[in-house]
Amino acid sequence: MRIAVISDIHSAYAPFATALSDARTIGFDQLILLGDLFTYGLDPKACAELAAEAIARDGALLVGGNHDQLYIDMENGETGYFDRMPEWIKQSAEWTWAQLGSHWPDNLPMVD
Repeated sequence: MRIAVISDIHSAYAPFATALSDARTIGFDQLILLGDLFTYGLDPKACAELAAEAIARDGALLVGGNHDQLYIDMENGETGYFDRMPEWIKQSAEWTWAQLGSHWPDNLPMVD
C-alpha cells in the first residue's frame, strides 16, 4: 500500500497544491492530510477548499492537529488554548479565523 502524507500546511496554498499534485502524479492508495492546515500563512480559505476537494476526490483522511483543534474550539466558544498562546500567534489565529468564515469546520471532517 502506498500512502501519501501531507502535513503542516499552515495556510500555505502554493506548496500544498504542489505537494498534492505531485502525490497525484506519483500515485497513492491513501492520502492523509496530517494536521495543521491553518495559521501563519496567507491562504487559509484556499487551503480549506483544496483540502475539501482532496477529501471528496481522493478520499483523503484529515487528521487534525493543534492548529485545527484551535479553530474548532473557537467555533465552540472555548478559548483555553487560545488564551495561552503568545500574542503574535493570537493575531495570526484571529486573522485566519476571520478569513475562514463558514469554510471551517463544517466541510472538513476530521478522523478521530
